[in-house]
Amino acid sequence: MIFGTREVSTDLGVFSSEKCSACKSSYAYHFHKITRFIVVLFVNLIPLGSHYEAVCEGCEDSRAVDGKTGRGIAKQNFRKRHLALTVKTILKLTAALVVITAAVMLPHTIPISPVSHPDTLKSLVSEDGLYSIQNSDGEVLAVVQIADGMNLLTYYDDASVLVKEPGADGSFIKHEYRQEATNEANPDGIFLVYIPDNPGILEDRYGTPVRIYHYDTDTDALGYSRGVEDLSAIEYKADKSVYPFKYYSSDTQEPTDYLFVLYFEGNKQLEATFIPQLATGETNQFVMLTVKELLNGRVASESVYNFSENTIALAKKAGLTQQSTAQDILNFVEQNKLTPNMVTDYEYYKKTKVISKITLAMQDADGNMQSVSQDFDIAVKNGYYIVQSMENYQ
Repeated sequence: MIFGTREVSTDLGVFSSEKCSACKSSYAYHFHKITRFIVVLFVNLIPLGSHYEAVCEGCEDSRAVDGKTGRGIAKQNFRKRHLALTVKTILKLTAALVVITAAVMLPHTIPISPVSHPDTLKSLVSEDGLYSIQNSDGEVLAVVQIADGMNLLTYYDDASVLVKEPGADGSFIKHEYRQEATNEANPDGIFLVYIPDNPGILEDRYGTPVRIYHYDTDTDALGYSRGVEDLSAIEYKADKSVYPFKYYSSDTQEPTDYLFVLYFEGNKQLEATFIPQLATGETNQFVMLTVKELLNGRVASESVYNFSENTIALAKKAGLTQQSTAQDILNFVEQNKLTPNMVTDYEYYKKTKVISKITLAMQDADGNMQSVSQDFDIAVKNGYYIVQSMENYQ
């Protein structure tokens, strides 16, 4: 599924309740949280809402549980599991947005991460926990996890600047993401391998991921599952950039084409996605929009609109294509009183781009906005910013 919705069920555990009306014997039920996600390019990206289901452990008879009652059961019986699931969804959502959406600052020359040896980054922390090591531009250089006396590098950004890439208009940055592994030949040394599910990206001058890599274990090489095939085909203009993407769902199928357009309008950045209507052959079906509000060169908030069939039809009637201006799109949003599916607000540490707090507001199944926030504890050492999440979710 390229764009649409999908339900994901998670078994929170077993709890006891009244006797099952179906088998008349069991009192134990598996409790499931079922979350409906907006799917964008096969990724479960935006949670729209959740409901619950109790499944008898004896006869597997299932009962729907309304949201309010379900949340009460989850809070009473599975508080830690339910909280962990909520946090995991937030972190996955944040990571997906970083990869799929584009630049988080005004157009400028891409800052290069300082050259950092993995040993140096690991030495910055010693207490148990999970730490993100960042520079002042908020770029994650590494993630270090310490538990049971083990100091482990679970993520490391090995970045290099590419100026000879065909079609390069300015510099591209290739990020290769690696993690620490056991090396029997040299147990005391650092042995880094590609992260299989997230081996890296290629960024352009605006921070747009123009290629999303995958790792081929057979050839020990990087390929890309989504990206711009011919980088010279990217259109860089003063008011916008147009990226002709291809999505490769398998080696045997033809790739799916779509356009990603990054607009610049005053203190706003707009990120618009257009896909072909495969059944009719028509092009430029406007399906998704992200509007970022910028303040002092940093993203203050971003609003994500995933269009319903009705909204897509309205956009088509309004004649919105990649040729439209940012103001055309903003007028369309205002005139049709579109409500974002998700709004993310950011707070920053002092004058850096290191995020100190994220607040997410998401639509539930009834269309109401539900909010959750996460604060980060930030320490500065040797010019690096050591970021750790704090358990004070709301």
